[in-house]
Amino acid sequence: MSMDSLRTEREAGGVVVTARCGGRIRAFLHFVPSYGRPAMSLSSMRRERDTPNGLTEFLVVRAIEALRERGVEEVSLNFAAFAKWMHSPEKRHERVLGKVVALGNPFFQIESLYRFNAKFFPRWEPRYLVYEGALGLPRAALAVMWAEGQLPKPKPRRRAVVGSAG
Repeated sequence: MSMDSLRTEREAGGVVVTARCGGRIRAFLHFVPSYGRPAMSLSSMRRERDTPNGLTEFLVVRAIEALRERGVEEVSLNFAAFAKWMHSPEKRHERVLGKVVALGNPFFQIESLYRFNAKFFPRWEPRYLVYEGALGLPRAALAVMWAEGQLPKPKPRRRAVVGSAG
């Protein structure tokens, strides 16, 4: 999922697909362009809890149809991190990592994102994380979790103002 703001839609080329009931918006999907090619990426999806099951899936299908009419050839849904290790590990260490990753599933929704995407029979594309040095991986992991909203971002520290009396 791409992180973007709804406030700049006209300038950014984003698309919002809504579901209304009784004149009220009950669910929406927000897509942003993937620049350099005719593609869009799902930025956010929300629905009210009391809406029918399957509403989000319905919106995805309608969005794909509408985007196809606009010349969009590819739609990226969610980034289901580490799902390959959980569902189709090829080596022993991948099976072990899959079991470790599964422990984090209640906190990071890995399984539910994977199952949501799988409903649309996607072409799974590998993603890579590049980091530098031994401390690079934990720092990169923190940055990803902050960007995905999985952890609260730390507030910047205020520096004490030191003045001189003169």
